[in-house]
Amino acid sequence: MPTNHIRLEIRMPDQLQEIFMSAFDGLQFSGFEQFDDRLIAYVDQKEMNDNGREELEQWLAAQREECYIESEQVVEERNWNEEWEQSIRPIRAGRFVITPTWADPEAGPEEIILEIDPKMAFGTGYHETTRLILRLLPDVVQKDDKVLDAGTGSGVLAIAALKLGASHALGFDIDEWSYRNATENALLNHVSDRFVIKEGGAEHIDSTVQYDTVLANINRNILMEMAEKLAGVTRPGRDLILSGLMLPDEELMLKHAALKDFEHVNSIYENEWVAIWLKKKA
Repeated sequence: MPTNHIRLEIRMPDQLQEIFMSAFDGLQFSGFEQFDDRLIAYVDQKEMNDNGREELEQWLAAQREECYIESEQVVEERNWNEEWEQSIRPIRAGRFVITPTWADPEAGPEEIILEIDPKMAFGTGYHETTRLILRLLPDVVQKDDKVLDAGTGSGVLAIAALKLGASHALGFDIDEWSYRNATENALLNHVSDRFVIKEGGAEHIDSTVQYDTVLANINRNILMEMAEKLAGVTRPGRDLILSGLMLPDEELMLKHAALKDFEHVNSIYENEWVAIWLKKKA
């Protein structure tokens, strides 16, 4: 018997969308379409009971940014995976070509292919902040670097660093999905022997271990909380890259007391997003 879905058009700023999709994984959403100012969410009609709806509306009302359900309609069963896969295409970010396994992109002699299969329930992973860090990495990562990737998500940044010549990477993320997805992507890119992935948060930052390149693509509030730990494990003379930040966040981040021993090397921008490159004083 065909299963109907509810199509929810939710007014929501871009920076909250990944958080929302993670928070409501239990509702078994069938898919998402992401836009700058709204999220289209599809959920099995049977899953959208009174409890599920109340939980969803309470979450939206509790956000500092204005979030609300703008429209709702019932749609008939469709092949979500097939439609979604057809919408994902290889993209370029600096020297990197990010591609799902079902595509076959052409790459130039200096380009590096990253095979990343994004998971439908968590968007494509091809966010501006990901592209910004990828553009910086070739100027940052050195041969045999030890890399920390905080909030690793699909693992794309750590995998890129390893393909640039880093010897080892540790990535962690609070989402169980990220552990599974990053593990799969490490295998796809033949770096699983050098990429350790852990489920959890800042407790995985060992203050006794130093890293040459520290990457953190999360969001402003978590970066503000985690800055001291990230700064502490960055090797003197080496690099810290922060993103998941919007334009107004840049000055606030640069003034963080934990980053007083860092020099601001560069910031790069795409749309309303920024990535900050810092170097720890030797």
